[in-house]
Amino acid sequence: MAIKVSVVIPTHGQSESLGDTLTSLQKQSFPSKEYEIIVVENGSRANAKQIVEEINGTYGNRVRYIYEPRPGLHHGRNTGAKVGKGNIILYTDDDVIVGPHWIEEIYKCYDDPDVGVVGGKIIGRWEVEPPEWVWMFGTKKNIYPLTIVDLGEGTFELQKRYVFGANYSARKSVIFETGGSNPDLFPPNLKHLGGDGEVGFLNKVRAKGYKIVYNSNAIVEHCIPVGRCTSQYFIAQFQKIAIESVYRIYRNSNGSIIALIKALIWQMLSLGKYYGKALLLQPNQLLIHKIRLAYYISFFKHSVHLVFSKSLQRHILRKSYME
Repeated sequence: MAIKVSVVIPTHGQSESLGDTLTSLQKQSFPSKEYEIIVVENGSRANAKQIVEEINGTYGNRVRYIYEPRPGLHHGRNTGAKVGKGNIILYTDDDVIVGPHWIEEIYKCYDDPDVGVVGGKIIGRWEVEPPEWVWMFGTKKNIYPLTIVDLGEGTFELQKRYVFGANYSARKSVIFETGGSNPDLFPPNLKHLGGDGEVGFLNKVRAKGYKIVYNSNAIVEHCIPVGRCTSQYFIAQFQKIAIESVYRIYRNSNGSIIALIKALIWQMLSLGKYYGKALLLQPNQLLIHKIRLAYYISFFKHSVHLVFSKSLQRHILRKSYME
């Protein structure tokens, strides 16, 4: 039988849970001869290859290992799309456990030829009970900084909302038509090259007229280690969100410095308004203030960097990231 679905798992650095992810992928209701599993290790030489070899020793060479030297999550995703044999490229992370009907539930949504992207539910799998302040950034069903996403029950088209990177797929033809995944998740020394990742990709898909579908029965569990329930992690996430915002403003305005300056002014006014409210915050809310402040500082710094960096401007305005 021909391969219909290529499951692509980008990974970077030491991955303690990749083996569990790959094991869960061996137990799918979808016919085993109709899907393949590809691990793309990008920008690192850690333990992914060893884990793949161990899994293959147990389950019979079901997993392909690909090394992509360029750091950046989008390089891992785009490389996986290039080498994948399936017409559907199904992405997940190296720290999830996929449900037994995951591939089947994703694939059946592509019976409609107008569907370009399908995603599903992402449930948090907590290593420890999170501190109470975490819920100020979301709910137990939806907390985007931790990639926990539950958009409701059933299968339906998303008009404005988004599916997320731990559980989404796309037609291979659509990935190439739209120029691939946008920049996302670089090592700290290259984080200025980040962009709006799968959100930017989904915006390109919508602009081409394709449907984006959510299926609540396509479920993965996202492991949330203790290190992600800290203020340091949330600060890093909000700094990343700020870089994504600058990227999106500059790209969507076709490289307008004026649009960027206007956004800077608006952010300064927002900061002033937020500071005014922050003076009235209760002591237990000061941590929230600190995390949100990290966003504004990162936005200002990255905007200034972009104004003076021609190479960064070219990077953001590329028509395709598939090269």
